[in-house]
Order: sequence, then structure tokens, then C-alpha cells
Amino acid sequence: MVIKLLELAGIIKTAFAEGGTGVPQSFTLPNPFSTLTCASGATGLVCVVEKLADFLLLIGAPLATIMVLVGGYMMVTAAGSSEKFSTGKKTILYAAIGLAVIILSKGVAVVIQDIFK
Repeated sequence: MVIKLLELAGIIKTAFAEGGTGVPQSFTLPNPFSTLTCASGATGLVCVVEKLADFLLLIGAPLATIMVLVGGYMMVTAAGSSEKFSTGKKTILYAAIGLAVIILSKGVAVVIQDIFK
């Protein structure tokens, strides 16, 4: 009964695709990271970390710039309100901290690259 349900779902068809009548004795999966190559010549996991750090920098740097402008706007338009002024200061501080973390992620990618070479 279970085998019939799996056959209907198409799960067992792949096991019998070779024409055999049983489960294959050996099965290997290709490494998906082995085909990745970065500009620095790195491959595998190092390349994934490097590409992730590049993506974070690509997205995070403009976003941090926008948040600094928003924080400055909050400070300028506070009109004497200390609460709005401190909110603007916190926004700028958190944007700067976020940008520093993103820049450090590039450094972490370089360290991981040196470890796995």
C-alpha cells in the first residue's frame, strides 16, 4: 500500500530509473560548493562567505547612509524636543554600528579565506 502511494507520488520511480529492481547500492551527491569560484580565486565555503559579505556591503552601505540622513532630519526637525533629538542621535548611532558590523564582515570573510586555504 505504501509502495503504491510512493509510486503514485513519483518518489520510487527515480530509484527504478536505471532499470534495476532494488535500491541502488551506492549513491553520491555532487558538492554544490565545488562549482563556485570567486574573483579572488577562492572556491567552496570561502566563496559563499565572501559573496555573502559582498551582498551585505552592497545593501547595507546605502541603507546606513539613508538612516544617517533620517537621523539628521529627526535632529534638525526636533524643534526643541529632547525626545526627538535623542531619537535622531540613536538612529545615527545604530546606523554607524550597523555599518561597522558590515565592514567587519568583509574582514571575517578574509580571515575564513586564510583559514581554509
